[in-house]
Formats: sequence, C-alpha cells, structure tokens
Amino acid sequence: MLENMEKYNLIAQGLNQLAFIGSIIGGFSLALAAAIISKAEKNKVASWTVGFAISVTSGILVCVIGWSMAAFRLHLLSANNSFAQLEKLSFKIDVLSEYLSLLFLASIFLFFVSLGLSGWNISKRVGIITSIIAFLAAMAGASVIAPFLG
Repeated sequence: MLENMEKYNLIAQGLNQLAFIGSIIGGFSLALAAAIISKAEKNKVASWTVGFAISVTSGILVCVIGWSMAAFRLHLLSANNSFAQLEKLSFKIDVLSEYLSLLFLASIFLFFVSLGLSGWNISKRVGIITSIIAFLAAMAGASVIAPFLG
C-alpha cells in the first residue's frame, strides 16, 4: 500500500513540474503581449501577435490550474492514506491529463507563432529571422514530443 501512495506522490510531482513549466511559458507570453501593447505604434501584425500571445497565456493558465489542482488533490489524499479515493481520482486525472496535454501542445504551437510574428513588428528582416527561428524551434519541439504521444 505504501508503494501505491508513493506512485501517486510521483504523479503529483510530475503534474507540479508541468504546471511550473506552463507558468514560465505563460508568463513569458503575457510579457510579450504587454510589451507589444505598450508599444506606441499599432498595426495589424501587432494585433495578431498580441492575440496569439494572449491565447497562449489563456490556454496555459487553464493547464496550470488543472495540473496544480490535480497535484494538490493527490497529495492531500496520499497524506490522508485515502487509497480508495486515490484509485477513483486516478481515472479522472488520466482523462483530465489527456485534455490538458492537448491544450498545452496547442498553446505551445501558438507560442511559436507569436514568437515568429513578434519580429515583424520591428522590420521585415527581423520578421523573417524570427519566423525562421520559430519554425525551426517548432519542428525541433515536435520531434522531441512525438515519441511521447499516443
């Protein structure tokens, strides 16, 4: 029984790590949006960049809240040795994690889009460079994540 409690604590730690990573990316995306909003010159590219950045922040915020609440619940039930409730919660967390993982991946894709668009607010040259870098980063990210999907 102690091994099972440890298993749930390890799952909770993993969820906390995902929430932490999401918090960093969401905060960076919000800072990007704020920097563009505060910029004096407004244009269509700036509006799109802000829109994508806010979408990233919103999507990742949902993930962070979901993963944090699931981790908290796992820790709480483990601390109270509520093995029967942990077993019931385990299925719910599996389903929740599938949805949150998809939302997280979609948000990461939008994050790369907003990074690529951000350079176009400065100049065409910088826009091309940031778009290429964001595209390469998205491809690298997809190749890293692909083995873990499905």
